[in-house]
Amino acid sequence: MRPIAGYLLSTLAILTTALGCASSSEPRTWTPADYGSDYRATGMVRPKLISGEPLNDMAQRFPCYLPPDTAALVRIKCTLQVDGSLSTCRAKSILTNCEDPFANLVANLEKTYRYRPLLSDGQPKEVSFTYSLQFHGDGVGSVPLRRSNRPMPDRSPRTDVQNLKPGETLRQIAGSPPSFQQGGGICVPPKTTAVVSLSCIVGTDGGVSDCGSFPAVEPVGCDEAVANAITTIQETYRFRPIVRDGQPIAVYHKFDFQLLGEGVRPIQVTPGPE
Repeated sequence: MRPIAGYLLSTLAILTTALGCASSSEPRTWTPADYGSDYRATGMVRPKLISGEPLNDMAQRFPCYLPPDTAALVRIKCTLQVDGSLSTCRAKSILTNCEDPFANLVANLEKTYRYRPLLSDGQPKEVSFTYSLQFHGDGVGSVPLRRSNRPMPDRSPRTDVQNLKPGETLRQIAGSPPSFQQGGGICVPPKTTAVVSLSCIVGTDGGVSDCGSFPAVEPVGCDEAVANAITTIQETYRFRPIVRDGQPIAVYHKFDFQLLGEGVRPIQVTPGPE
């Protein structure tokens, strides 16, 4: 067996982080001038990673082992603070017998990652941040990923949709994962694995919408399967809405789905603390 290999699909609700140039790892106070031409007094400006090695490279220094022809999807949830640092990171799912490497990975993530924080209505805001990592053993390949090429409509900043705050969790009450079938079978080739990452809005009624309005991360060659999955999610998924001050609110939410080609077995992960 060899160390599992991983790749990073890092998003905060609709906010897909982009690797920036290296910078100081020290937290700082952010002002409107730091956002330059990205600044806006209303609406939202996405966080941007400015310091920290790619998470897949970091994971290789804290390796676990998977049997051949297997794969697993794990998640790490953090709080992105207004100074651009990460805190309260914890594994939402853990591979059996990999608790110590994961604890070290989480600690290193908090120590080294720094962001230009989320800007909402002209002010830096604290938000939840989730990283998803796909791992696989010998004999399993990774399907190349890309941003969705579906046409994205021009959108004005939404003032009626919020980001999940630290400690808030959406509870799903209806809907099953889409099949990602295409051409009579799963859309990824045999002995390969991939992750689809979709960003959507969960409304005040708990329904899902606008999945096709935001950038998605998807495997190459899965266009039809992802389009069908979006339809399934928006028609069948239901959640208990987030309630603040006694009123349900609409929030951004990210969905990650693991796709396993023929001949790949999933490895069970242990749920971590919420």
